[in-house]
Amino acid sequence: MSSEKNETLSEGECNNNNDYKYEKDFQTALPQFLAVSAKNLLLLGYGMTLGFSTILIPAVQSPRTDEILYLTKSEISWISSMNLIVVPIGCALSGLVTSPLGRKKAMQMVNIPFCIAWLLFHFSTTTGHLYGALFLTGLAGGLLEAPVLTYVAEITQPHIRGALAATSSLCIIIGVFTQFLLGLLLYWRIVALVNITFTVLAIIALCFVPESPHWLVSKNRNNDARKTYAVSIFQMLQTPIDKYYATLILGLLQIIGSTTCVLLVHYTGKRPLTFISTGGAGVCCILVAAFDIYIKTAPQSSETNLTSISPNDTSPSVDDQMQNPYSWMPITLLMLLALISHTGLRLLPWILIGEVFSAKTRTAGAGFASAVGYVFGFLTNKMYINMVDTLSIWGTYGLYGIVSFIGCIVFYFILPETEGKKLNDIENHFTGRKKLNNKVYRSKRIEKSRMHELKGATNLTFEGDTSKL
Repeated sequence: MSSEKNETLSEGECNNNNDYKYEKDFQTALPQFLAVSAKNLLLLGYGMTLGFSTILIPAVQSPRTDEILYLTKSEISWISSMNLIVVPIGCALSGLVTSPLGRKKAMQMVNIPFCIAWLLFHFSTTTGHLYGALFLTGLAGGLLEAPVLTYVAEITQPHIRGALAATSSLCIIIGVFTQFLLGLLLYWRIVALVNITFTVLAIIALCFVPESPHWLVSKNRNNDARKTYAVSIFQMLQTPIDKYYATLILGLLQIIGSTTCVLLVHYTGKRPLTFISTGGAGVCCILVAAFDIYIKTAPQSSETNLTSISPNDTSPSVDDQMQNPYSWMPITLLMLLALISHTGLRLLPWILIGEVFSAKTRTAGAGFASAVGYVFGFLTNKMYINMVDTLSIWGTYGLYGIVSFIGCIVFYFILPETEGKKLNDIENHFTGRKKLNNKVYRSKRIEKSRMHELKGATNLTFEGDTSKL
């Protein structure tokens, strides 16, 4: 029965097991690009919630005279990590809550908590208001994971799926960067109001995108379906540049790295980018650790120790720079780390989440996998300060480097190349039916005369689900 269904689905759509019956041109790709762009406005707003704490923390830790909020160190530690611990809760509920609504409506609905959160930030008078806003942003950030990740996988053609999926993380990073930039120009309460406009734009833009064909089929609508801690790190490493400007540059490099991933993933595939990004990050971390050991063991270490810098210093003095002529090295390595990690390591997992699950488990699986990712993100942020206190910079970054190298080895054996492959083929690989090769598949172009025979009878991005899972 399964083989008969395969033959029926492939008839009129494939010349053979690896050939697709669609034309790769601008006219075909444009509607997919516009739909993904509308979805990306939602992720831009989510990125703003992640970057907002960077400008909020200094403002409530050392408030100006007319600011009514003043937070202790303990309260501030929760501001930097509360939304990350709430995100997994939203991820766990994401499939259950959003699946009945459909991908489109779900993406529209999660903007409501974002709007409420920005208003809470702007009018907040107590610490509880800030915590409430962070809770809402974390919950909404988790709820959007399943519909966002599955939507891109289900509406895009295989040959551009990787590049368009990579724009998701790129937009989150751009959203974080906007907060760095707006924080230099506006007070944090005003920034919160500015951020609401992007949330409203996302709701409006999502009104004009189509629903996922896979979700429509699951509802028997077959006809419709076919039609930071960056500031403190720079401060501790004695970088010869103001720590806040260094953080701004860091955000810009993250955008450049993400853009590079978007442009390269279709040509190089995901495996090479994963190895280069993970291995490169490991090298950078080991070199940062080595530099910390150097300045701790050098003769002038008693005066230029990384942990001896006052928290109120914004940059090392001229004397310190003369005593440590290699002060440019840590900032260069951290900048390079940001660039390399965002060319693959920070983006590719979110692309793969939308590909590796079967059609029947994709929504719940994407939500659960995202939850696990955010749990580790929370633990990393929450444990960082304690790790530096216990292991120091060299021990912390040395551990990061070792984990990165181990990751390269693990990825070599378990990560197939999915770029350009059909969702059904990827599913068959992970169910053990048929292994994928590690080559990047690029579909052949078909003649325009053959396109007329198809007469637009099928949805070009839809792949029938032949699994029995």
